[in-house]
Amino acid sequence: QDVWQEQVEARVNQVSAWQEHNQLQKHALFGRYFKMLDMGVPMEAAKNACEMDGYPSAVLDLDPAKPLKAQMNQLDKNTRDEVERILKANPKPKTGENGEVDSEEEE
Repeated sequence: QDVWQEQVEARVNQVSAWQEHNQLQKHALFGRYFKMLDMGVPMEAAKNACEMDGYPSAVLDLDPAKPLKAQMNQLDKNTRDEVERILKANPKPKTGENGEVDSEEEE
């Protein structure tokens, strides 16, 4: 029973780490706009910046603590299609431990 409990605890820790790593606020493309909000930038200004960069600002209405893919059904169909197109066109950049996009490219 102790081995089983250890395995369950290990799996729970693994899932928790995955969920934290994949939070929308740490997303490689959309995370910067949530960081703007954390720094006190008004929502409308963050949404404008998001739109100016070519991304749908409706993403900022989602829960920053949950993964984007888990919340896609909360977006309308047009926005969902746009987000999927953007994600396909932008392969996931590498991120550091703090969620920031690494600026160095691999050789």
